[in-house]
Amino acid sequence: MKLLRTILISVVSLLAVACGKDKFFIIECTIEGAGSQAVIATYYAAGGLKREFVAAVDGKAVVRGESAVPTLVIVTMSDGSPIAMLVAQDGDKIAFTTGIDDPLSIRYTDANEASGQIGQWIADNADALRRADAAAINDAVAAFVTKNPGKIASTALLTCYFQSEGYESQADSLFSIIDIKARPVEVVQGFNTVLSAQLSAGATAEMPVITLYDESDSTITVNPIRRSATLLCFLSDSPAGRDSVAMRLRSLMERYPKRLMAVEISCAPDSASWRHSIGSDTVAWSRTWLPASVASPEVVSLSVPRIPYFIVADSTRSQIYRGTSVANAESAIIRHLR
Repeated sequence: MKLLRTILISVVSLLAVACGKDKFFIIECTIEGAGSQAVIATYYAAGGLKREFVAAVDGKAVVRGESAVPTLVIVTMSDGSPIAMLVAQDGDKIAFTTGIDDPLSIRYTDANEASGQIGQWIADNADALRRADAAAINDAVAAFVTKNPGKIASTALLTCYFQSEGYESQADSLFSIIDIKARPVEVVQGFNTVLSAQLSAGATAEMPVITLYDESDSTITVNPIRRSATLLCFLSDSPAGRDSVAMRLRSLMERYPKRLMAVEISCAPDSASWRHSIGSDTVAWSRTWLPASVASPEVVSLSVPRIPYFIVADSTRSQIYRGTSVANAESAIIRHLR
Protein backbone atom coordinates (compact mmCIF):
# COMPACT_ATOMS: atom_id res chain seq x y z
CA MET A 1 0.00 0.00 0.00
CA LYS A 2 2.91 2.35 0.79
CA LEU A 3 4.40 1.57 -2.64
CA LEU A 4 1.06 2.27 -4.34
CA ARG A 5 0.81 5.60 -2.55
CA THR A 6 4.35 6.55 -3.64
CA ILE A 7 3.63 5.63 -7.24
CA LEU A 8 0.40 7.64 -7.23
CA ILE A 9 2.14 10.78 -6.01
CA SER A 10 4.91 10.31 -8.60
CA VAL A 11 2.44 9.97 -11.45
CA VAL A 12 0.56 13.06 -10.34
CA SER A 13 3.82 15.02 -10.19
CA LEU A 14 4.87 13.89 -13.67
CA LEU A 15 1.52 14.93 -15.13
CA ALA A 16 1.95 18.38 -13.62
CA VAL A 17 5.39 18.79 -15.19
CA ALA A 18 4.03 17.65 -18.56
CA CYS A 19 1.43 20.40 -18.44
CA GLY A 20 4.16 23.00 -17.93
CA LYS A 21 3.02 24.08 -14.46
CA ASP A 22 1.40 22.67 -11.34
CA LYS A 23 -2.37 22.90 -11.52
CA PHE A 24 -3.12 21.51 -8.10
CA PHE A 25 -1.89 21.39 -4.52
CA ILE A 26 -1.20 18.27 -2.48
CA ILE A 27 -1.82 17.71 1.23
CA GLU A 28 -0.25 14.62 2.79
CA CYS A 29 -2.08 13.76 6.01
CA THR A 30 -0.82 11.40 8.70
CA ILE A 31 -3.55 11.10 11.34
CA GLU A 32 -2.84 8.71 14.18
CA GLY A 33 -5.92 6.71 15.09
CA ALA A 34 -7.79 7.51 11.86
CA GLY A 35 -7.56 4.01 10.44
CA SER A 36 -9.52 3.87 7.17
CA GLN A 37 -11.89 6.77 7.84
CA ALA A 38 -12.53 9.36 5.14
CA VAL A 39 -10.58 12.61 5.20
CA ILE A 40 -12.24 15.73 3.76
CA ALA A 41 -10.55 18.93 2.58
CA THR A 42 -12.98 21.84 2.23
CA TYR A 43 -11.96 25.13 0.62
CA TYR A 44 -13.18 28.04 -1.47
CA ALA A 45 -11.92 28.40 -5.05
CA ALA A 46 -13.13 29.66 -8.43
CA GLY A 47 -16.16 31.29 -6.81
CA GLY A 48 -17.50 28.23 -4.99
CA LEU A 49 -17.11 25.74 -2.17
CA LYS A 50 -14.99 22.68 -2.98
CA ARG A 51 -14.80 19.38 -1.10
CA GLU A 52 -12.26 16.62 -1.70
CA PHE A 53 -12.92 13.19 -0.10
CA VAL A 54 -10.12 10.63 0.34
CA ALA A 55 -10.20 7.36 2.29
CA ALA A 56 -7.28 7.04 4.69
CA VAL A 57 -5.15 3.90 4.73
CA ASP A 58 -3.66 3.18 8.14
CA GLY A 59 -4.26 6.80 9.04
CA LYS A 60 -2.56 8.18 5.93
CA ALA A 61 -4.27 10.11 3.14
CA VAL A 62 -3.18 12.24 0.21
CA VAL A 63 -5.61 14.99 -0.78
CA ARG A 64 -5.36 16.96 -4.00
CA GLY A 65 -7.08 20.29 -4.60
CA GLU A 66 -7.02 23.14 -7.10
CA SER A 67 -6.78 26.87 -6.48
CA ALA A 68 -4.85 29.37 -8.59
CA VAL A 69 -4.48 31.69 -5.59
CA PRO A 70 -3.88 31.09 -1.86
CA THR A 71 -7.02 29.71 -0.21
CA LEU A 72 -7.97 28.52 3.26
CA VAL A 73 -8.27 24.72 3.52
CA ILE A 74 -10.08 23.08 6.43
CA VAL A 75 -9.26 19.37 6.85
CA THR A 76 -11.79 17.26 8.78
CA MET A 77 -12.71 13.64 9.28
CA SER A 78 -15.92 12.30 7.73
CA ASP A 79 -17.84 12.99 10.95
CA GLY A 80 -16.84 16.66 10.83
CA SER A 81 -14.08 16.45 13.45
CA PRO A 82 -11.58 19.25 12.69
CA ILE A 83 -8.05 18.06 11.99
CA ALA A 84 -6.09 20.90 10.39
CA MET A 85 -6.34 24.40 9.01
CA LEU A 86 -3.87 25.58 6.39
CA VAL A 87 -3.37 27.85 3.37
CA ALA A 88 -2.61 26.32 -0.03
CA GLN A 89 -2.49 27.14 -3.73
CA ASP A 90 -1.54 25.30 -6.90
CA GLY A 91 2.03 24.05 -6.73
CA ASP A 92 2.09 23.63 -2.93
CA LYS A 93 2.88 20.37 -1.20
CA ILE A 94 1.99 20.34 2.48
CA ALA A 95 2.45 17.44 4.90
CA PHE A 96 1.40 17.15 8.52
CA THR A 97 1.14 14.62 11.33
CA THR A 98 -1.42 14.78 14.11
CA GLY A 99 -3.71 12.59 16.23
CA ILE A 100 -7.44 12.11 15.71
CA ASP A 101 -8.01 12.56 19.46
CA ASP A 102 -5.76 15.61 19.78
CA PRO A 103 -5.63 17.67 16.56
CA LEU A 104 -3.83 20.46 18.45
CA SER A 105 -0.76 18.19 18.51
CA ILE A 106 -0.34 18.86 14.77
CA ARG A 107 3.20 19.02 13.36
CA TYR A 108 3.91 20.22 9.83
CA THR A 109 6.76 18.26 8.26
CA ASP A 110 6.50 20.10 4.93
CA ALA A 111 4.67 23.39 4.50
CA ASN A 112 4.55 26.72 2.74
CA GLU A 113 5.24 29.84 4.79
CA ALA A 114 1.62 30.54 5.77
CA SER A 115 0.80 26.99 6.85
CA GLY A 116 4.08 26.70 8.75
CA GLN A 117 3.32 29.91 10.65
CA ILE A 118 -0.20 28.70 11.46
CA GLY A 119 1.17 25.39 12.73
CA GLN A 120 3.72 27.14 14.93
CA TRP A 121 1.06 29.48 16.34
CA ILE A 122 -1.18 26.52 17.21
CA ALA A 123 1.74 24.77 18.95
CA ASP A 124 2.59 27.92 20.90
CA ASN A 125 -1.02 28.45 22.01
CA ALA A 126 -2.31 24.89 22.35
CA ASP A 127 -2.99 25.27 26.07
CA ALA A 128 -5.25 28.32 25.59
CA LEU A 129 -7.00 26.58 22.68
CA ARG A 130 -7.69 23.48 24.76
CA ARG A 131 -9.10 25.63 27.55
CA ALA A 132 -11.14 27.66 25.03
CA ASP A 133 -9.81 30.77 26.78
CA ALA A 134 -11.22 33.50 24.54
CA ALA A 135 -9.18 36.34 26.06
CA ALA A 136 -5.88 34.43 25.83
CA ILE A 137 -6.59 33.24 22.30
CA ASN A 138 -7.53 36.73 21.13
CA ASP A 139 -4.38 38.20 22.71
CA ALA A 140 -2.26 35.61 20.90
CA VAL A 141 -3.95 36.34 17.56
CA ALA A 142 -3.58 40.09 18.10
CA ALA A 143 0.13 39.71 18.89
CA PHE A 144 0.73 37.70 15.71
CA VAL A 145 -1.28 40.04 13.46
CA THR A 146 0.40 43.16 14.87
CA LYS A 147 3.83 41.65 14.26
CA ASN A 148 2.97 40.20 10.83
CA PRO A 149 0.54 42.55 9.00
CA GLY A 150 1.85 41.47 5.61
CA LYS A 151 1.37 37.72 6.11
CA ILE A 152 -1.58 35.67 4.89
CA ALA A 153 -1.28 33.64 8.10
CA SER A 154 -2.47 36.75 9.96
CA THR A 155 -5.72 36.75 7.99
CA ALA A 156 -6.19 33.01 8.48
CA LEU A 157 -5.64 33.17 12.24
CA LEU A 158 -7.84 36.25 12.63
CA THR A 159 -10.76 34.75 10.70
CA CYS A 160 -10.46 31.24 12.17
CA TYR A 161 -9.43 31.73 15.77
CA PHE A 162 -10.27 35.26 16.91
CA GLN A 163 -13.51 35.17 18.93
CA SER A 164 -15.12 38.45 17.97
CA GLU A 165 -18.21 38.32 20.20
CA GLY A 166 -17.55 41.03 22.79
CA TYR A 167 -14.35 41.98 20.97
CA GLU A 168 -15.89 43.37 17.77
CA SER A 169 -13.98 46.65 17.84
CA GLN A 170 -10.63 44.90 18.30
CA ALA A 171 -11.41 42.46 15.48
CA ASP A 172 -12.19 45.33 13.12
CA SER A 173 -9.03 47.17 14.15
CA LEU A 174 -6.85 44.10 13.60
CA PHE A 175 -8.39 43.38 10.22
CA SER A 176 -7.72 46.95 9.10
CA ILE A 177 -3.97 46.75 9.78
CA ILE A 178 -3.50 43.63 7.61
CA ASP A 179 -2.13 44.53 4.17
CA ILE A 180 -4.72 44.21 1.42
CA LYS A 181 -2.53 41.71 -0.47
CA ALA A 182 -2.38 39.54 2.67
CA ARG A 183 -6.15 39.12 2.93
CA PRO A 184 -7.27 37.49 -0.33
CA VAL A 185 -10.98 36.86 -0.72
CA GLU A 186 -10.38 33.11 -0.93
CA VAL A 187 -9.09 33.08 2.66
CA VAL A 188 -11.75 35.40 4.10
CA GLN A 189 -14.64 34.08 2.02
CA GLY A 190 -13.36 30.54 2.38
CA PHE A 191 -13.68 30.66 6.13
CA ASN A 192 -17.13 32.26 6.03
CA THR A 193 -18.37 29.74 3.46
CA VAL A 194 -17.02 26.68 5.26
CA LEU A 195 -18.24 27.89 8.64
CA SER A 196 -21.72 28.73 7.40
CA ALA A 197 -21.99 25.32 5.75
CA GLN A 198 -20.95 23.57 8.95
CA LEU A 199 -23.11 25.67 11.25
CA SER A 200 -26.20 25.45 9.08
CA ALA A 201 -25.88 21.67 9.12
CA GLY A 202 -25.33 21.63 12.87
CA ALA A 203 -28.18 24.03 13.52
CA THR A 204 -30.74 22.01 11.59
CA ALA A 205 -29.56 18.56 12.64
CA GLU A 206 -31.46 16.57 15.24
CA MET A 207 -29.78 16.42 18.63
CA PRO A 208 -28.06 13.04 18.68
CA VAL A 209 -28.15 10.49 21.47
CA ILE A 210 -24.91 11.18 23.35
CA THR A 211 -22.89 9.08 25.76
CA LEU A 212 -20.76 11.18 28.11
CA TYR A 213 -18.23 10.61 30.91
CA ASP A 214 -19.65 11.89 34.21
CA GLU A 215 -18.34 12.83 37.65
CA SER A 216 -19.01 9.38 39.13
CA ASP A 217 -16.36 7.85 36.82
CA SER A 218 -19.14 6.27 34.80
CA THR A 219 -21.05 7.21 31.66
CA ILE A 220 -24.51 8.62 31.08
CA THR A 221 -26.66 8.55 27.97
CA VAL A 222 -28.39 11.77 26.96
CA ASN A 223 -31.46 10.88 24.87
CA PRO A 224 -33.71 13.91 24.11
CA ILE A 225 -36.83 11.80 23.59
CA ARG A 226 -36.87 10.93 27.31
CA ARG A 227 -37.73 14.46 28.42
CA SER A 228 -39.91 17.31 27.20
CA ALA A 229 -36.75 19.43 26.90
CA THR A 230 -32.99 18.80 27.00
CA LEU A 231 -30.38 21.48 27.68
CA LEU A 232 -26.71 21.02 26.80
CA CYS A 233 -24.32 23.54 28.38
CA PHE A 234 -20.83 23.58 26.82
CA LEU A 235 -18.56 25.27 29.38
CA SER A 236 -14.90 26.00 30.05
CA ASP A 237 -13.27 25.36 33.43
CA SER A 238 -13.76 29.00 34.48
CA PRO A 239 -15.37 29.01 37.98
CA ALA A 240 -16.99 32.41 37.42
CA GLY A 241 -18.65 31.35 34.19
CA ARG A 242 -19.82 28.06 35.63
CA ASP A 243 -21.30 29.71 38.74
CA SER A 244 -23.61 31.94 36.69
CA VAL A 245 -24.78 28.94 34.67
CA ALA A 246 -25.28 26.83 37.82
CA MET A 247 -27.64 29.46 39.24
CA ARG A 248 -29.87 29.19 36.15
CA LEU A 249 -29.73 25.40 36.12
CA ARG A 250 -30.70 25.20 39.78
CA SER A 251 -33.76 27.36 39.14
CA LEU A 252 -34.79 25.37 36.06
CA MET A 253 -34.42 21.97 37.75
CA GLU A 254 -36.48 23.12 40.72
CA ARG A 255 -39.20 24.26 38.32
CA TYR A 256 -39.12 21.27 35.93
CA PRO A 257 -37.59 18.31 37.83
CA LYS A 258 -39.25 15.65 35.66
CA ARG A 259 -39.65 17.44 32.33
CA LEU A 260 -36.13 18.80 31.82
CA MET A 261 -32.77 17.08 31.42
CA ALA A 262 -29.89 19.50 31.88
CA VAL A 263 -26.27 18.54 31.25
CA GLU A 264 -23.08 20.45 31.92
CA ILE A 265 -20.47 19.49 29.33
CA SER A 266 -17.04 20.66 30.38
CA CYS A 267 -14.42 21.43 27.74
CA ALA A 268 -11.64 21.65 30.35
CA PRO A 269 -8.21 20.55 29.05
CA ASP A 270 -8.04 17.59 31.44
CA SER A 271 -10.16 15.75 33.99
CA ALA A 272 -8.27 17.26 36.95
CA SER A 273 -9.12 20.81 35.83
CA TRP A 274 -12.72 19.75 35.30
CA ARG A 275 -13.09 18.17 38.75
CA HIS A 276 -11.50 21.20 40.37
CA SER A 277 -13.96 23.50 38.59
CA ILE A 278 -17.10 21.63 39.69
CA GLY A 279 -16.10 21.17 43.34
CA SER A 280 -17.85 18.70 45.62
CA ASP A 281 -21.35 20.19 45.82
CA THR A 282 -24.35 18.02 44.88
CA VAL A 283 -26.55 19.19 42.02
CA ALA A 284 -29.76 18.05 40.33
CA TRP A 285 -28.30 17.92 36.84
CA SER A 286 -25.54 15.89 35.16
CA ARG A 287 -21.95 17.11 35.04
CA THR A 288 -19.80 15.61 32.30
CA TRP A 289 -16.46 16.10 30.54
CA LEU A 290 -15.37 15.91 26.87
CA PRO A 291 -11.71 14.81 26.51
CA ALA A 292 -11.43 16.37 23.03
CA SER A 293 -13.65 19.37 23.73
CA VAL A 294 -16.21 20.19 21.02
CA ALA A 295 -14.18 18.20 18.47
CA SER A 296 -15.19 14.98 20.25
CA PRO A 297 -17.07 12.57 17.97
CA GLU A 298 -20.00 12.49 20.41
CA VAL A 299 -20.90 16.15 19.78
CA VAL A 300 -19.09 17.22 16.61
CA SER A 301 -22.30 16.98 14.55
CA LEU A 302 -23.73 19.81 16.67
CA SER A 303 -21.08 22.20 15.26
CA VAL A 304 -20.51 24.12 18.50
CA PRO A 305 -18.73 27.32 17.35
CA ARG A 306 -17.45 28.65 20.68
CA ILE A 307 -17.46 28.26 24.47
CA PRO A 308 -19.70 28.84 26.39
CA TYR A 309 -22.54 27.62 24.20
CA PHE A 310 -26.04 26.34 24.92
CA ILE A 311 -28.34 24.08 22.89
CA VAL A 312 -31.96 23.27 23.77
CA ALA A 313 -33.90 20.46 22.10
CA ASP A 314 -37.48 19.24 22.44
CA SER A 315 -38.66 15.63 22.73
CA THR A 316 -38.58 15.18 18.95
CA ARG A 317 -34.82 15.99 19.09
CA SER A 318 -35.37 19.26 17.18
CA GLN A 319 -33.13 22.12 18.28
CA ILE A 320 -35.21 25.05 19.55
CA TYR A 321 -32.35 27.24 20.77
CA ARG A 322 -28.63 27.63 19.97
CA GLY A 323 -26.49 30.43 21.30
CA THR A 324 -24.04 31.85 23.82
CA SER A 325 -26.62 33.14 26.33
CA VAL A 326 -27.74 30.90 29.19
CA ALA A 327 -30.49 33.43 29.93
CA ASN A 328 -31.88 33.04 26.41
CA ALA A 329 -31.65 29.26 26.72
CA GLU A 330 -33.59 29.46 29.97
CA SER A 331 -36.27 31.61 28.30
CA ALA A 332 -36.58 29.14 25.43
CA ILE A 333 -37.11 26.28 27.89
CA ILE A 334 -39.74 28.19 29.88
CA ARG A 335 -41.64 29.12 26.70
CA HIS A 336 -41.54 25.53 25.50
CA LEU A 337 -42.63 23.96 28.80
CA ARG A 338 -45.23 26.58 29.72
